[in-house]
Amino acid sequence: MLMPADTELIKRDSSLMGLTYLLDETKLLVLFQKGFPEKSYSHLKLLYIRYKPQTSCLVRVELESKEGLEQAFATAHQSENKDKFIKADLAPPELCSIFGELGIILQRFPYDRKLKPLTKLLNENQRPELLQKPLGDALGETKLHALVYKPERRFVARLETESQTYALKLYSKDSFKQAQANTQWLKTLADLPIAQGCGSSEKYQLIAFDWLEGKTLRELFAENKASPDILYQLGQVLAKLHAQNASGFIARERLAEKERLEALGTWLSWLLPDLAQDLYHLSHYLGKEFLTSPHLQALVHGDFYDKQVLVHQETIGLIDFDEAYQGDPAHDIGLFIAHLERNMLINRLSPQQFDQSLPAFLKGYESISRLPERISLYTATELIGLAPHFFRNRQPDWPYYTRKLIFRAADLVKESYLLSA
Repeated sequence: MLMPADTELIKRDSSLMGLTYLLDETKLLVLFQKGFPEKSYSHLKLLYIRYKPQTSCLVRVELESKEGLEQAFATAHQSENKDKFIKADLAPPELCSIFGELGIILQRFPYDRKLKPLTKLLNENQRPELLQKPLGDALGETKLHALVYKPERRFVARLETESQTYALKLYSKDSFKQAQANTQWLKTLADLPIAQGCGSSEKYQLIAFDWLEGKTLRELFAENKASPDILYQLGQVLAKLHAQNASGFIARERLAEKERLEALGTWLSWLLPDLAQDLYHLSHYLGKEFLTSPHLQALVHGDFYDKQVLVHQETIGLIDFDEAYQGDPAHDIGLFIAHLERNMLINRLSPQQFDQSLPAFLKGYESISRLPERISLYTATELIGLAPHFFRNRQPDWPYYTRKLIFRAADLVKESYLLSA
């Protein structure tokens, strides 16, 4: 259902005609029904939005028909962006439908122009061709279970063979190279409980990883089984990771951190204009703190939060090092805390769980290494970084939650004396 903030956003972005359809489940369902009449779609659920103001918008949806549920995505472009529509016109008509007058392209799974091997990967007969280079010939019968799909970016699945299980990741061209480089450098690290790469295919932009058994820390939180002992051990694992030689990983400059903040501030200000002044001051002063901070050379996971942690019996494992880099270890801790704060805000985590988990995690880290400086700086920054997720994931009352995270970031800044009260 459209919220008043959605309606205002559509009015502001008059250059993106299709936005009014992509944010409205009822209107978008009608388009899918017209685009693929043979499917007789009866229901549509909007799952995810990737929006570039005055440029484009992509939404991932779940569609229901008599045949069951299926995924698809729709993109809206400026109508004068002819190149996008020319390329889409080459796609199979049963998988792609174009509404040029609205600037909208509809695509049914598994057609994805930026993840071209996806169709082959899902086909049992064609799959061995993709897997031959990363895993060899002697795989026998295989079963593939889809886990994560981010249109035009990444597809993740569990691959079961007769002898072993793997995690498969199919990447877009832009993200494959760094992920492949990180996978190679991870092999040089000392003994750590991380998912290692087993092989890759540059031709198909595919990487196979060890499959780590266990439940995610997020699942354990939901079951109220994330004990302080687990969090203490996780802090130790992270400290050991940060102590590794990071010389082979790409270095992230402080200027890049400042520029990311500014881009986040601009995007959020477009979404909620009444926050523009607050966001300007926050991003300006946080960015200034980054520029005056020393360059560090620790190995940073880069996307460290509860879903990247697997717990199996007494063992803790870490997954998804696609964004690992050389830099400030405070980033991982700040991002982890920001996720805990966000999860507490949306009642995914109770205040009691938060109060028990965070001290245990930090004490575990301190048992191995001194806590890095600038944890509050990164926590505030990553709260701002998480603020767009409420809109992207169609959280009910997303403007309220977006504001709450930004105001919490501002409070942290004041509490840490980065700004005067």
